[in-house]
Amino acid sequence: MTEPRPRRTLLKGVVSVIISVTLLLVLGTRLDTDALRHQLQGARLGWVVGASLLVPLQVLLAAERWRIVCAVLGIPLGRREALRESLLSMALNQVLPSGMGGDAVRVWRQRRHGLGCALRAALVDRALGQLVLIGACAAGMVLGTALPGHAPPVGAGGAVVGVLLVLVAVSLVPLRVPGLGPLLADLRTTLRSPERARLLGLSTVLLGSMLPGFAMCGLAVGMAPGVWLMTAAPLSLLAMGTPLTFGGWGLREATLVGTLPLLSGTPEDALSVSILYGTSVLVGGLLGGALALLMPPPPPGPEPC
Repeated sequence: MTEPRPRRTLLKGVVSVIISVTLLLVLGTRLDTDALRHQLQGARLGWVVGASLLVPLQVLLAAERWRIVCAVLGIPLGRREALRESLLSMALNQVLPSGMGGDAVRVWRQRRHGLGCALRAALVDRALGQLVLIGACAAGMVLGTALPGHAPPVGAGGAVVGVLLVLVAVSLVPLRVPGLGPLLADLRTTLRSPERARLLGLSTVLLGSMLPGFAMCGLAVGMAPGVWLMTAAPLSLLAMGTPLTFGGWGLREATLVGTLPLLSGTPEDALSVSILYGTSVLVGGLLGGALALLMPPPPPGPEPC
C-alpha cells in the first residue's frame, strides 16, 4: 500500500531538518567555536542588511525569467502575478523543509493552467538557473586552479564533468523516457526559442546579483572580496539549491568551509560568511513575502495549458 502523501511530506521535512542540524553540529565540533562566536558577535550588521535588501531584487529577476518561460510554453502569466507568486515562493522556501516547498506552492497555485504544465514550467525555470550556475561553477573552478598562488579548489574536474553531463542530458536523452522526457522537451523548446538569450541573460544577471550578497557578508566579518566570490561562492549556491536540507542550511556551510579556506581566510571565516549569508536570504525572503501579501491578487483567469 502506498504511504499517504501527507505522511511522506512530513517525513521528508523531518529528514531535511535532521540533515541540516547534523551538518551544522559536525561543523561546530570541528571548528573554533570561540573564534566563530567572536566573529558573529562583531559582525557589522549594515552589510548584512544590505545583502538582505538584494533578495527582493533577485526575486524580481527570477519572476521575469519564470514569466518568459511560461510564455514560451504557452502559459499566460502576467508580470504582477509572476512577481507576487515568486515573492511568496521565496519566503516559503525559507521556512518550509527541503527548500522547495515554496516552489510546490507556486505550482499548485498555477494549477488552473494544468498541473503538469505548471510543474514543468517551474522545473524548466529552475533548470535554466542551474545550467548557468553549473557553468559558473566550472568556470570558477578552472579560474581558481589557473591563478598563481591559489590551491586548486576541490571539485574543479568534477565541475567540468558535471557541465558536460548536464549538456549531454539536455541534448541527447530520448524524449520518450517516462517523466523526464516531457520536461526535457520543454527545456529544449525553451532553449531553442527566440527568448533563449533573454532567459540566459536573466539567469546570469541573477547569479551576478547573488555574489555581492556574499561579498557584503564577507565584509561584515572583515573578509575582503576576492577570487573566492567566483569559486567557493557559486559552489555553495549550487549546494544550497539541492533539495536535501532545510532552506539550504548545512550543505551551504559545509561547501563554503570546504572550499573557501583553500583560497582565502580560515574555516571560521567561511562558516561566519555562510551563516550571515543564510540569515540575509532568510530576512530578505520574509521581507519579500510581506511585500507579496500587500500586493493585490491578480484577476482569475482559467486558461488551461
